[in-house]
Amino acid sequence: MVSQAVAIVIVFLSLVAGLSLLAYIGKTQVHRFARLLYRYRQRRRARPEPEAAPVPQAAPMPQAAPMPQAAPEAATTAATAGGN
Repeated sequence: MVSQAVAIVIVFLSLVAGLSLLAYIGKTQVHRFARLLYRYRQRRRARPEPEAAPVPQAAPMPQAAPMPQAAPEAATTAATAGGN
């Protein structure tokens, strides 16, 4: 009778220990998955949208060559010709 009661207690405690171990492993996996999902969403939210990315600046256009100025002789002849 006593040995039967001891066997029942041992089986009961074994079941409780096994279920506790499974619950602990399950809780750990759920927490791990929750952290993974949270980090994934944070990274995805922190990443800028493709449209919001800065547009790279184009290379500066080369300066056009300055226009040659009229010869000083042409300016003086035009001034004297207009004075007559």
